[in-house]
Amino acid sequence: MNQPIKIYISHPEGVNSNIWEQKFKKFLEVILGQFFKDIPQIIDNLTEEAFQAEYHSFQIFIAIVSEEYFTSSKTQRELNLFQQLLEGENSKGEVFKVEKAPTTYKNELPFIENKIAYRLYKIEEATGKTQEINDFFDSLESRQFWAELTDLAFDIFSKITNREKDIDAFDVNNKRYKGVYLAETEPELFIQRGILKRELQRHGFTIYPQAVLPYNEEDLKQQVVKDLKKCQVSIHLVGNHYGEYMPNTNHSLIDFQNKLAREHGQEQNEHDFKQFIWLENDDEEIEDKQRNYIESLIREIQTSEMAEVLKIPLEDLKVTIKETFKQFLKASTHVITRESRQLDESIYLIFHRFDEKFVKSIEDFFLNSRYQIIKPSFEGNPIQLREQHLEKLSTSNAVLILYGEADKEWVTMKISDLIKIPGLGKELKLEKKAVYCLNGNVFENDLLLYFNITVINHEADFRSLRNYF
Repeated sequence: MNQPIKIYISHPEGVNSNIWEQKFKKFLEVILGQFFKDIPQIIDNLTEEAFQAEYHSFQIFIAIVSEEYFTSSKTQRELNLFQQLLEGENSKGEVFKVEKAPTTYKNELPFIENKIAYRLYKIEEATGKTQEINDFFDSLESRQFWAELTDLAFDIFSKITNREKDIDAFDVNNKRYKGVYLAETEPELFIQRGILKRELQRHGFTIYPQAVLPYNEEDLKQQVVKDLKKCQVSIHLVGNHYGEYMPNTNHSLIDFQNKLAREHGQEQNEHDFKQFIWLENDDEEIEDKQRNYIESLIREIQTSEMAEVLKIPLEDLKVTIKETFKQFLKASTHVITRESRQLDESIYLIFHRFDEKFVKSIEDFFLNSRYQIIKPSFEGNPIQLREQHLEKLSTSNAVLILYGEADKEWVTMKISDLIKIPGLGKELKLEKKAVYCLNGNVFENDLLLYFNITVINHEADFRSLRNYF
């Protein structure tokens, strides 16, 4: 007969804290009931004598961390005893850290310092201040609470049922391995990162980092590089704020992880690693420093075959990641033959859906010319659309990018695709490459001249377009 699963919740004594903790205990029990046939027994608030008598029977120890946790003799005794249990031979227990509120204590309890925290507090966007979540239903904060609690329950279930693989013993060159480096991000994107993490785990992906990243830059670099070597994809969520500088550096944690992933990608081939940088869609709230950083980031990766900047809904990002792994599993890459190419001279007219209203007049202008107009596809999953887009780039004689109501970053990403074409194994070279500015837009980019990309300003009689083509 299997031993019953026992979970202990460690928290300081006190009337005020116990109200929140009892709700946490009740909610966790409900969610665990969705995973386990036999619901684990959850225990908390034992006396010192009772804990000493029972602690050896606990498989899971949950520390609900707050400022009071580090000053409570009760919680420190409990943690020390469980640490001794885990350090024994053949121990299969685990400690989980839940943050009820952020703390100012660092390295006070090193045993749990490197544990990834399940954050059960909210951050006020306007002030940056943190606040305990007490509204567990019908609020944005309640969604975060339940999302983190579900993560915790899933991870407890994975630990108990031994679902985690022995990663270090696994051949990371095996294409069946599904490791994703989901970079740490700023608090504004904690919810999005949590959603993405849960979705990927649900589909069998192993997510890194699996511990809190070190504060020291050199230690952090070693840890991130070690994790990246176990992954085929890295994902970097970039929001509207740059974030604080790391100690004694001139860059943020988000920026540093980004650079390390890019350096790692440069050492791989295009079917072993891919870096995705996801940009939040809310341009109105972005701070100037972050805007400059994003523009610089896009310029840096324009010539990289291993990195892409994506400004798409989070749901589409999930699909893109899953489809990318499918591509990694293919034994050989798709090669475009000369027979499959367009025989006529063609112009690939690249435009955002916002600018569809301009397309008809441009098609009419080219109607009696030697050029056939090729247009982008908008229906299908993101990875299929991406493949179709790159194939049209490689099979066309010319490319014309419309810059109307789409934003500058979108145009820059399309230019980045043009620059990548020679590195994608395509034989044909584009004879003409141009950005067509509408609505009085002005487009400037340092790489335009270097890669021979022309900027054409719209005129009512299409004179400038006629002169170019």
